[in-house]
Amino acid sequence: MSRWLFLVLGLVFGTLVSAVARAQVAADVYGFMTDERGITFQVQSNGCTIKKDFVLDVMEMPPIEVSEIRLIRRRTDPCKGWKERGARIFYSWKEVGLLPGVQFQITNPGAVQNVPQSLPPR
Repeated sequence: MSRWLFLVLGLVFGTLVSAVARAQVAADVYGFMTDERGITFQVQSNGCTIKKDFVLDVMEMPPIEVSEIRLIRRRTDPCKGWKERGARIFYSWKEVGLLPGVQFQITNPGAVQNVPQSLPPR
């Protein structure tokens, strides 16, 4: 009996942790661009925005479907200034973790190019 209870509690806890992770707020993205090295996001900044303030949420789909990439802001920019063009945050393809040729789209609000793209061959 206690094994079943432990198993059920483990499944419930795992589901809750996953739901909380997915509920994180997507960063405001002014735009992004891709090249053979990776993805560069243009994000809002008050002057102190750094890469460690963000994390990528990558939902890899089966080969036929389009994978989704979402940039999550973990920490707000504490500075009082405002940078008109924001800041650029770069992730290499290795950091993104998708295989070459996989189609993806950026799902952040404000992402200029919200159409499927393919990773360049390596």
